[in-house]
Amino acid sequence: MGRRRNAAPAISRLSQALFKPIIAVTCLIPLFIEGSKRMKRQKAFTLVELMIVVAILGALAAIAIPKINASSATAKANACSTNIDIMNSQIELYAANNDGTYPSSLSTITSDTDYFPDGAPTCPLSGTYTMDANSHRVSCSH
Repeated sequence: MGRRRNAAPAISRLSQALFKPIIAVTCLIPLFIEGSKRMKRQKAFTLVELMIVVAILGALAAIAIPKINASSATAKANACSTNIDIMNSQIELYAANNDGTYPSSLSTITSDTDYFPDGAPTCPLSGTYTMDANSHRVSCSH
């Protein structure tokens, strides 16, 4: 018969293998607590941190502002084009209501509340609308 081994050293080695990481973490806990206390004492931003934030905001503004200006100009040009289309449609409606006779001037239909109840449209780009006497189409001077 063979000798019987004592199981105590095997259990001891197993417990050491399991508890070593726990002991290591336990030793680090005071360092984390001290670090968090230090962070609680620091209540203000440093000058470098503030300068970085200002630089980032400046870069974002440098990208965003030109895009906003460009989209504003595009919107105004589209509004002018829409006004021209509406006036051309109203000129055609005037001709349909008056047996094919077109208005003599643009002010004939823009002053009529049946065609423009809110008044004459104005160009958002500060141009003026005119009607060609031959083609009866509206254009803008901008």
